[in-house]
Amino acid sequence: MFSHEGVSITETGEGLKLGKLIVGFIGPEGSGKTTMAKKLSEISGKPYISTGETVRDLAENDNTEYGEACRNILKEGKYLNPNMILAFLEKRLSKEDSKDGFVLDGTFRTIEEISGFQEMLKRAGRTMPLVVFHLRIPGWMGMDRLVQKENARKRAGDTIEGVLSRLSLYYSQIGQRASLIRNQEHW
Repeated sequence: MFSHEGVSITETGEGLKLGKLIVGFIGPEGSGKTTMAKKLSEISGKPYISTGETVRDLAENDNTEYGEACRNILKEGKYLNPNMILAFLEKRLSKEDSKDGFVLDGTFRTIEEISGFQEMLKRAGRTMPLVVFHLRIPGWMGMDRLVQKENARKRAGDTIEGVLSRLSLYYSQIGQRASLIRNQEHW
């Protein structure tokens, strides 16, 4: 059981009971965010929402400026504009399946995303407590998991240079971002 400031996660014989709660994962590439988020979604019954999957889907299937922006950032190994991420999330979170909480994979990458997240939740009608798990992993291990091992993820852009570029972005302002997350009301 996890409990903090009135928020609890309880294991039952049928899985985990999360209550009306948002659970988010942050961490460097290769730390297991997606693995952990999908597993938690599966055993709790809460919807799994991935900003990375959304970006990749838009890059592949959207012919508007959003799709173009997503294609460019994937090609360049950068992060999408935080306002675009928040707009995508607002649209996705407005769907009925997320009204009682969800598991979020791949956000809180910039100060701007974190700062705008509460307002975006309000606009989406999803104001509820949020628990953020920060996963950590040595850089070499993430590189192995993504690029070098036999069963590495190897997405487009998962080159040594691409992953190092994204890791550099991730670690930029990590102390400020972690502090900002810790100091948000109801997080």
